Amino acid sequence: FNATVTTSGTSAPTGSVTFKDGLNTLSTVALSEGHASFTTSSLSAGSHPITAVYAGDTNNAGSTSNTVYQQINLATTATTLASSLNPSYSGQSVSFTAYVSSPGVSPTGTVTFYDNGSQLGSPVALGAGGSATYTTSALSIATHPITATYSGDSNNSGSASSAVNQQVVIAPAKVTLITSASPVFSGQSLTFKAIVTNPWGGVPTGNITFYDGVGSLTTIALSGGSASYTTTALSTGSHPITAVYGGDSNNTGGASNAVNQQIVGTSCTGLTVTTVNDDNTCDSLRQVLAVAHHNAYIASGGTIVEISSGLNAPVKLDGTNNVTLGLGITLQRQGGGCGGSSPYKFIQAGAGSSGDGLTLNGAKLTGIWVSGFNGRQIVAYGGQGTIPSNNTLNCVRSTRSNPS
Repeated sequence: FNATVTTSGTSAPTGSVTFKDGLNTLSTVALSEGHASFTTSSLSAGSHPITAVYAGDTNNAGSTSNTVYQQINLATTATTLASSLNPSYSGQSVSFTAYVSSPGVSPTGTVTFYDNGSQLGSPVALGAGGSATYTTSALSIATHPITATYSGDSNNSGSASSAVNQQVVIAPAKVTLITSASPVFSGQSLTFKAIVTNPWGGVPTGNITFYDGVGSLTTIALSGGSASYTTTALSTGSHPITAVYGGDSNNTGGASNAVNQQIVGTSCTGLTVTTVNDDNTCDSLRQVLAVAHHNAYIASGGTIVEISSGLNAPVKLDGTNNVTLGLGITLQRQGGGCGGSSPYKFIQAGAGSSGDGLTLNGAKLTGIWVSGFNGRQIVAYGGQGTIPSNNTLNCVRSTRSNPS
């Protein structure tokens, strides 16, 4: 605002001018060659009656200017809206960001987000750069017209964005199938477990159908995103097992990986090696295993016999009452004697195992595979080392082609 003070006398006015907004003093500015100026950016929106009052000096009387009605308008803002991901899957997190621009001072205040007119959450305060973001993973499967409305502030008018049509589509679920063991023996119980996951949150519901090839085995409802099927009825041979998920309102159906389930035939119901003798005595089961190993070693030109479990059980060579040999554990003979016979008495654990001897005192070995020797050689060796009556070896399967 520029005030000019003139006089009818011969002495140029000096002193000061006070600028007023109605009755409120804005500033007092000293005259310079009859002029005084006041600059401000703090006037609020509306009409302001501005006057300049000259105080006078020793040669000039004071005076008041005409009134200038200064109109202050709110700056016209523009609000734009953007989606972080469009389309998105059901349960997937999406962020909507509103940007508010103004030709005047930087806008402050809040932005409210709407889904087809229904408010989403609480209003979000504008941050640096005039932006506000709302994040959600709760949008249903549909097309959602999302808008953002800026509230305005003392310097800026409010404004609303145009709609962003956010598409939320059904999520592709992943189906994973695992088996409790493979191979297993005919008649042995095994469990298939199907796990359905949605990477974007939420627990899939619905049903899983288990298949053996193209034949349906059973249909089971998901619980906590998984379903298990236990059976003893699979026949001897190879079974391509799959699990097919039927889908639900938030997840697409899908098929799992195939599990090639191996069922090994056997004519007996138990797979048990039991010993009740002290295994350091002659004619014990320990000696018989050593004899079998020696025969295999000689017959195969140096192949080491393996005794291992088809049940993927942990390795235990500690002589406890329930010992299970793990997959691929080799048993190597070492020196010793028994009544002048050849040194076949002792057996020790192979690579990766601890201890210098395999103790089978009172042991029960379940699910045993024995490889590398003829099955009949485990029960006798040249008239020596037959299994005593108080040691039993039932249903041992050999990887040789001629077991007995």
